Parts: sequence; structure tokens; C-alpha cells
Amino acid sequence: MNATAPIRRWARATPAAAAYQSAIGNVVSYGELERTIDAIAHRIRDRGIVAGRTAVIATDHHYRYIVVALAMARLGVAFAPASLPARYTDVVLQDAGAKGNGCGRIIAFGEFWPGGSRDAHAALPPVAMHEDASTTFMQCPSSGTTGGPKFVPISHAIVLRRVAGRDPKSGGEPSDTAVRQACLVSVFTSYGFTSVLSVLSAGGTVLEPCRHADLLPTWLADSRVTHIVGAPIALEKIAWLMPDDHGTIALKAIEVGGGALTASVHELLCRRMCANITINYGSTESGRVCGAAAAQILGREGAVGFRYPGVEIEIVDESDARLGPGEEGIVRLRSERCATRYLDNAQASAATFRGGWTYPGDVGVVDADGLLRILGRVDDVINRGGVKINPHTIEAAIMALGDVREVAVFGFRSAEGITVVGAAVVPLAELDPVAYHARCRNQIGQNAPVLIMHLRELPRNSNGKVLRRELASMALASRSSAVSA
Repeated sequence: MNATAPIRRWARATPAAAAYQSAIGNVVSYGELERTIDAIAHRIRDRGIVAGRTAVIATDHHYRYIVVALAMARLGVAFAPASLPARYTDVVLQDAGAKGNGCGRIIAFGEFWPGGSRDAHAALPPVAMHEDASTTFMQCPSSGTTGGPKFVPISHAIVLRRVAGRDPKSGGEPSDTAVRQACLVSVFTSYGFTSVLSVLSAGGTVLEPCRHADLLPTWLADSRVTHIVGAPIALEKIAWLMPDDHGTIALKAIEVGGGALTASVHELLCRRMCANITINYGSTESGRVCGAAAAQILGREGAVGFRYPGVEIEIVDESDARLGPGEEGIVRLRSERCATRYLDNAQASAATFRGGWTYPGDVGVVDADGLLRILGRVDDVINRGGVKINPHTIEAAIMALGDVREVAVFGFRSAEGITVVGAAVVPLAELDPVAYHARCRNQIGQNAPVLIMHLRELPRNSNGKVLRRELASMALASRSSAVSA
């Protein structure tokens, strides 16, 4: 089955229903969306781009990326963002002003974007869908938190299973009561695009998020958005712009992914946006694997939720021996939603996908009640002279001191070539660096950071995850802006 088939069904059943709404309120119906997908697919196929090929979509335009991606998927052509290396790319579909990836073949958007009601392709029959569900749907970059991103081939079959597992709202409901979702996660990512596809598969409306801070409160009210998906840092920034009384907005649910939700941010979101908040855990390699209502699990360190149906989660030691409830170890999981390899990276594939299990690289615990708690990344563990230090334990201690909005702890090589502990904090107000560092040493002791950087914000990737390697590089390059012991 083709992953775009549900869109065609909704276009035929409710052609006038709203499929997409831009940030300024322009609406595209399901009928128009379907015609645009087919017109683009006709034109791309006429240029020799057929099933099994890979097309990079080079555009910063939210709607155009989504529609061109769906047109490629309908043909059985895998799509990817412009970060995909040129050697894996057959063609770049390039919008005006956008940067490609160096691939030699480029087709400008002007050559295939529909030209209106008189477009010659508008009179052609619907494009026949590529029906091999094992064909690659998209090449998605991994999080890239521990180095350059690897690309994960995700098939039509896998993405359809992930969409079915999301179930944003029953697809059988009339379109005027279906979900109106704004996803703050980039559509270039697996999480972001799957969120979009889940809405369109259910007959709902995809809303382009407003990117202008001054207009956000008005947009939240006028757009009638009912569901928002986003990382904690993005949601927090929106909430600070909102008044305490959120009675003027139609928001019914918030889905949080891509980072830890703190109690303070949860309270802020409840007060200013919506109290129905769900935490989700997953990865590009696995899709969403567990979740829970935030109010149900907040207060339990690292809690990310209970496994979803069809997902197995185990905690194992370094020899893959299974550990019991409450024992800390390496997280592994298994489901039909998991990918099976990285693109052209046998070594990384062998480390992540082995024995029928996916190893996302996290350290965690499954409690007796089945709650999964993520305590860090395997690669984040700091090895200081043979002593293993979990950075999240130090982060919790620093947060307990107060006065900071965010903290990230990391290991880095000192000028003497020794691994030491560093930290970056985002203060709530200006702090005296010397006094603050002394407080950290008194509270944490021998594992206290030897260097603390005071930043306006932490560096993050498109999924909202902190880039610890970038912080380590900053620590080495900018000691003049930090305080050392």
C-alpha cells in the first residue's frame, strides 16, 4: 500500500474539507491538495524520475515541502531533505532561493509546480500509485546528537504502521470535528513528517505554525488549533508569550517529544495553554514507542511513559543479558515500526540494529509498574579516569540549586588531554559566575563541573535535543567566557 492512499480517499469523500492552513490563514482543501500532488507526480515522472530513485527536496516553504514529498511518495520515489549527501541523490527538486546538496541533476520548482486551473496535467487521470509497501518512503536524518546525522531509510509499510500507532483522532469522524494540528518539529525529520501524515491520514487539518513571536497569541486563537506537537523548549517559549487565561484558544491537547519536560514547564503549559499534555518517547530509528499523560508520571526521574501496544522494551547490560525491574542498563526495543538499517553505514547499522532489536543508544530503567525512565545516553556517559559519571545526575543537582532555566552537562578533553566534566547553564537572571560555581562545588563535590558556561540558550538540533558535542567544542574554544575551578 502507498502511504498517500488515505489522502486520496479523503479527497474523494470530502473534497471541500480543509487539509492545510497556512500561518496567515490560507486554506487548501483535500480536493486541491490531491490535484496538486497528482499534477506534480505527472510532471516529475515525465522527466524520468521513477520508483526506486531518491529525490532531495530543497525548499524552506512548509507547504511546498509537504506536497512535493507526497508526490514523490506516490510515485515510489524516496524523498529527503537537502542534508542528504549528493552521492545518494538522483535529483534535487529545488525551489527558488533554496540551497541544494551538490547533486548534478536539478529540476527547478518552476518546471513542475502546477500553474493553475489551465495546467495541462489537471485534465489527466489520477496518477497510479506505486503499491510496493517495502519501497523507501523517506530517507530521514537521525538526531545527530552524537556526531553527524546518519540517514534512516523508512519504507511505506513502516511509516503507515507509525501513523496507525499515532491515531491523532478517529479518522471516521466528520472533517469539521477532526484534529487541527500544528507540529513545531521540522517536517524535514521523521517525527515532524509523520505527525503531518498522521493528520492527513485521519482527515484532519495540518496547520503551518506561526513563526513570529509577536503574532503567536493571536494565531493560537484565530487558527482554532486543537493539537500542538513540539519539543519542551519550543512549547515553553510559546507559553511565556501567552496570558495566564487561555480560554480564548481552542487547544485540546499538547504532545511533547524530543526532550525532557520539567515540572516548571509543565505547570506553565497547563496554566497558559492546555492541561491535557502527553509525553512521548521514540527515535527516527523506532518511531514512537511509549508515552503517558504528563501529570501521571512527572516527578519520577527521567520518566517517558509506558510502552505502546506492539512494542517490546527491555533493559540489558553490556553483554545483552536482560536486567530486572529497577535495574539501570542499556535500552533496547522491538516492534514492526522499527527501521532495520542506516543508509550505507554497515558499522553503525550493526551497532544499532542487531538480533531483531533496535538499540537507540539510551541508558534507562523499566520500573516494576512498566514505566520507562531514560537516564541518559550511552555516549553521554563521561569516563573520567575510569570513573563513569552520568551527566543527568549532575544536571539534576544543578537544577536543584535553582536560578537556572536549563542545564546540560558534558565531558570534554582538557588542554592536558584529560577528560573532565563541563556544564552549560541558561540563567533565569544574571548570576555571579564565581559565586555560582562555588555553590555547584559545595553541592556536588568531586563530580562538580570544572568549567561552567553561562549561555542565553543551549544549542539544539531540529528535534530540540541538546548538542553536547557542540558544547564540548565551545568549552575548548571559549574558556575566556567561562569560569574554571
